Amino acid sequence: MRRFGFGLLGLFGTLVVLAFGILFFGILLIRGSLPPLDGTRTVAGLGAPVSLERDSLGVAVIRASGWNDGHLGVGFAHGQDRFFQMDLVRRLMGGELAELVGSGALDSDREMRAYAYREAAGRHLAVLSPEQRATLDAYVAGVNAGRSSLGRRPPEYLVLRSQPAPWEAEDSILTFLYFFHALSTHYREELRLRDLHAHLPAEMARFLTPETSRFDRVVPGMEGVDEVEGMEAEPGSDPTGGYRPLPIPSPQVFDLRLRDDALPDGRRALRIYGDLPGGSNAWVVGSVGQGGALVAGDPHLPLQVPGTWYRAEVHGPEGVARGATLPGLPGFFAGMTDHLAWSPTAAMVDQTDLVELELHPADPGQYRTPEGWAPFRVVRDTIRVRSGEPEEVERRSTRWGPVVRTGSDGTLLALRSPAHDAGGITLEHLQVTRARTVHDAVEVARRMRGPGLGLIFGDAEGRAAWVVSGVLPAREGHDGRLPVAAGAGEASWTGSRPESDRPVVIDSVGGHLFTANQRFASLERSRTFSAQWMPATRALRVDELLSEGGGAELNELAHYAHQLDTRSLEHEVVRGLLLELLAAEADTAGAGSAAASTGGSVPTRDPGLETLRAQAEAWNGLADADLPHFRTMEAAGRALRGAALGPILGIVLAEVPDFLYGWHLAHEPAFRILEERPPHLLPPGEESWESYLRRALRRMVEELDGGLGDDGFSTPWGSVNRVRIAHPFSAFQPALARFLDMPRDPMPGWLGAIRAQAPRYGQSLRFVGRPGHPERAILDLPGGQSGHPVSPWYAAGHLAWVEAGATPLAAGPPEHRLTLEPPSSP
Repeated sequence: MRRFGFGLLGLFGTLVVLAFGILFFGILLIRGSLPPLDGTRTVAGLGAPVSLERDSLGVAVIRASGWNDGHLGVGFAHGQDRFFQMDLVRRLMGGELAELVGSGALDSDREMRAYAYREAAGRHLAVLSPEQRATLDAYVAGVNAGRSSLGRRPPEYLVLRSQPAPWEAEDSILTFLYFFHALSTHYREELRLRDLHAHLPAEMARFLTPETSRFDRVVPGMEGVDEVEGMEAEPGSDPTGGYRPLPIPSPQVFDLRLRDDALPDGRRALRIYGDLPGGSNAWVVGSVGQGGALVAGDPHLPLQVPGTWYRAEVHGPEGVARGATLPGLPGFFAGMTDHLAWSPTAAMVDQTDLVELELHPADPGQYRTPEGWAPFRVVRDTIRVRSGEPEEVERRSTRWGPVVRTGSDGTLLALRSPAHDAGGITLEHLQVTRARTVHDAVEVARRMRGPGLGLIFGDAEGRAAWVVSGVLPAREGHDGRLPVAAGAGEASWTGSRPESDRPVVIDSVGGHLFTANQRFASLERSRTFSAQWMPATRALRVDELLSEGGGAELNELAHYAHQLDTRSLEHEVVRGLLLELLAAEADTAGAGSAAASTGGSVPTRDPGLETLRAQAEAWNGLADADLPHFRTMEAAGRALRGAALGPILGIVLAEVPDFLYGWHLAHEPAFRILEERPPHLLPPGEESWESYLRRALRRMVEELDGGLGDDGFSTPWGSVNRVRIAHPFSAFQPALARFLDMPRDPMPGWLGAIRAQAPRYGQSLRFVGRPGHPERAILDLPGGQSGHPVSPWYAAGHLAWVEAGATPLAAGPPEHRLTLEPPSSP
């Protein structure tokens, strides 16, 4: 037995040595794919030598003597540090992921092939201006040179046992289309609205999908005018831009008391904030004669490893540009030069529509058009699958666009989107770094195509501007709110709206402008652009901060602190409702004390509701990470919203089991019902709204008070709101998560606060700066510069994003310098 034990011990020791040997060899192999950072490299396509420096955070600093050489240098850095990330994006958009990662990506590939984005990318590429094409070609050459400079292929390809394909100009257009696809999502909500209107009276469906809310705050200067030179609002203008609460439908229209059938629990249809959980913030404080306007911006996006953005500086003959670049594309999307600072948000402009297709009764291969029946354009594709058999798929398209959805009743739906029109994507954003004034920048923005962005600009003279960029579709015969049957010819699209319609505000006197995905103009004007807006709680809170004493001072750290604000205006309404509903608990407690002192019977009290009331009273209005109060308020808000809207949504769920209600302004109808408590919207069998809502809160308390496996009411919000910033590999190999993912830190903030924060979603960057003052500017990013897991820059700077460390925008002293040289002349 002892001999057997020593044998096992020897075998175990051998396995340990072998494992360490494999690990050591693996590390050496992976380290071989780290990029060269010093010395000299020859790169075809350069007109003159380019210097690529890196500081302690890995910030890429490119020094070039020519415009296109500078963009080639950025591409080289992207190719060295982020190629696998770029590859995933182009494969996702082209429906080609399964070829790299296997059959687990087939569902994604089937869906994305239907959009035919690779075909669209070719159309956009064909109509780029010669100057834009030359810049793009230089960038592409830089990407491929950067990737080729690696001693070995990036480590992800080693794991997948595959080879990276060269980067193409078409792939950069696919990267741009990725953002179009992610931001122009109104058509997705149209599909849900179609079911809502099909199974509820039109008046009730409208009530559940309002265009305004009590928190509304439009862009200053857009209360009722088209374009403003100066920030002075017209006398008597309404900062809400026309908020008018919709009346609750009467019992004659909709009456829950008449329902005697059992309905599904409609609470499971609720999706707070829908597909765009938090949006983005940006503002500018004008300062004419005081040293430049101050710009602050924090776009919110899904959080991932590596992060969305890449820090870079380009020093060229026209000056210095600093800020956030997007791997896969040339140009800066947020940042500053000596003349201009800028930051983007999603403008929430409705650019996309679903078209209901009527099929020929005898030939489903044809669909109805205003001129008669027409055949679908059918393309058969092959999806290649790693370690699997290829799969043949068929995609159909129409005169309006590709067929991308099927309604719950089986109706085929085509997508009408500028993303498929030649020229619907351009690279005009490259010209922003050449702008000298906000007037120049606005003219650049007018020419930009792509997703609708709310762009904030500030120049060195102190002027400020806000403009909506992107394609503004012109519709006839419909408003874009619901899918439209265009086959009869009653609805159509006539290109783009006149340029005079583009929303613009230019401030030449010194005030503040802000945008946060809210309804940006007066109701009558804004509804011609969209019916879906993000809650204006962030916009309202920004306006409050900038309007308070000293809130608009030209101090970068003060505005950085504004970006960290976690006040939740929505939950202040929830607190008011709680304190009113639970006042009876306090009365019961008081009666109990009196009865006890006189020897009478003590009324029964609910300790859970008492704790809930006490936390509501003690809450400081903030989504703090280290205190439990906001966790309680957030749970109570969900419970009350579910109680108000769930019974109504259950009617739709009974007909459409997978129905989802993600209207961004859902808080407005919920609060209206909770405040007015109309008897005809009380579920059948309930005695009163008060008892019904208290019972909903008791269910919430039971779940919260230890039912979730934690410390119940004493659990801090941050313990629930922990970030999950994951590498794509950790989803398939959870054991790798501790090595590849960012730490799961507890975080303050909430989706409705300026610091919009959820586990997988949040501020993808924080930028604050004034043109001409780079030494004071700030740029925080989650994650690090490099996508390579053993790079010293894999997580460098991430802790500053977590702990709000205000990382300087300007790069530090160079620690590495690589010189890129053109090939020698023969």
